[in-house]
Parts: sequence; C-alpha cells; structure tokens
Amino acid sequence: MADVVLTTDELLVLSGPSSVNVQVDFGPKGERGSLFYVSVGNPNTALVGQTPQSKDLCINVLKTDNEYSYVYQYNASPNNSPEDPSFQWYPIIKLNPLQYNKIMTGTFVDGSKVFNIPVNYIVDEETSQTLTSANFNITYSIPNSNPIASSIEIGSFTNDPGTGLQVIPVTVNAVEYASATWQNLDGVKTVHFVISIVV
Repeated sequence: MADVVLTTDELLVLSGPSSVNVQVDFGPKGERGSLFYVSVGNPNTALVGQTPQSKDLCINVLKTDNEYSYVYQYNASPNNSPEDPSFQWYPIIKLNPLQYNKIMTGTFVDGSKVFNIPVNYIVDEETSQTLTSANFNITYSIPNSNPIASSIEIGSFTNDPGTGLQVIPVTVNAVEYASATWQNLDGVKTVHFVISIVV
C-alpha cells in the first residue's frame, strides 16, 4: 500500500475585523428607570431626603406600622388635573401572605365591644372588591386574669365614619368568671386578632 503525503506552501487564516467600534450614546438621553426605596413607615411622611419620580416603588419596613410590608408606588393623585398633578405614594400590594396580626385595645361595655378593622390593612383595594366579610377567617384571644367565655360576630363591610376607610366590624361578646359567678366583661381590655383570607 502506498503512502500519500499532502503538502502546501500557503496557510490561509480566516478571522473577524481587526477592531469593532460600538457607539452606545447615539440619540437623546432617555429617562431613568424606576428606583426602589425602603422607608421606616409610610413613605409619604417617613421617606425624606429623596427625589422620587413617577412609578418609583417603596417598601415600608416598619414592623409596628399598620401598613408594614406594603409596596407603594409614586403616582399622581387621580383627583388632580393633568396640568397640576400632585404626586404622592400609594399602597399597591402587600408582600406578606394575606394575613393581618394586630393587638387592639378597647373598652368593653356590658360585655361587648366593636372593633373596626380596615379592610385595606389585610388586602389591597382591588382584591377587596371581590370579597365579603364571609371570606375572612378571624381568630382572637383576650388575655385576662379570670376565665373568659367569648364569641364574635363579623358584620358586613361598612365605612368607618371617623376615618372614611372600608372596615370589617368585629363585635366581641365576652363574660368572665369572677367572684364565683359569670358576669359581663367590662373595662379596658386587649384583644389579639389574627385574620386571614378564605376563598
């Protein structure tokens, strides 16, 4: 069998251009994108020293605030004219699961006390439009030195005359065992609420 040897005197190298010039500053400068802020409380009062722009976002990280873990968006007020918009932070979504934990204090009279719990503290306004008070699972406890028997009544959504917010009225009825008899719970008491959504 014969050996075959291939030889060449030329070497051809194929490659791209020796340099590439990419211009990224072509055209007018656009607006910046949205920024994320963090505020210790409602950003309308707690976020200072910043210059937000429309559509910026902010997260409330103050655990003791009623709107803790809400995400706000910086938008023009829907009530203002386009010629003279007034911007502020509006809550748009809650990062937590749809659950509300709150310790509330109230004065019981003849064994009864109504607690008005704002709906938007539990769910956003859009979600609340599809719910009724029957969608809220409410558990509670009343710390007391004497034994307590209690029940709750969950009313239909209503508007709180003091704040104008849509609320769930929760009536707590309770009696305590004191002086060898059951009697209506009276006076200032603390109630621990845990409220979740059931659909």
